[in-house]
Amino acid sequence: MLNQLPPEKKTFINLWKLGISIIFLLIAMIVVTLIQGEKDTANKNHILRMSATEVEPSKTKPDPLPDTQDFTPVSIGIYLDGIETFSIKDSYWMPTFYIWFRWKSDKPIEPGKNFRLVDGKIEKKDLQTSYTGQDGTRYELYKVVARVNKFSTPPAFLWTIICSTSTLKMPATMRALCVMLQTPNQTSVLE
Repeated sequence: MLNQLPPEKKTFINLWKLGISIIFLLIAMIVVTLIQGEKDTANKNHILRMSATEVEPSKTKPDPLPDTQDFTPVSIGIYLDGIETFSIKDSYWMPTFYIWFRWKSDKPIEPGKNFRLVDGKIEKKDLQTSYTGQDGTRYELYKVVARVNKFSTPPAFLWTIICSTSTLKMPATMRALCVMLQTPNQTSVLE
């Protein structure tokens, strides 16, 4: 059918094809540029959030670390129970997970009450189990529902929690996994 058209109409149709292709290409380039800019901003904010001295714009500076460096080692574990919501359009997802803490200390630390998520907000946190062993070892288990706003996947979210916990005593194989799983734009406390 196209072969039966006069040459000036063929030229007109070809120009329309070219024009539409150029418009779609420009729109695609603009969208990619905008998304990359948002991702870069999120990565810069992540680096600032993980820094002990720097502060994100519009955020309050954190309390300084104590001079004594007298930290209590806390072992943690996490189990992803499910993902309630996953929105690619809005760039967020809501995991439900169990997280446990185990430590031995006479100090009144409460890791379950004080832990935070990087690039996320805890929507609901319920203490499931808490006990103290005869040797003074404390254990707490929480069920958490969170909203994570990040260019991330569920496994990367779990490794972000595990790998960014500076008091965790990790075996060498886990430290190696943390270093391998860090994205090029992320920083790690293991570096």
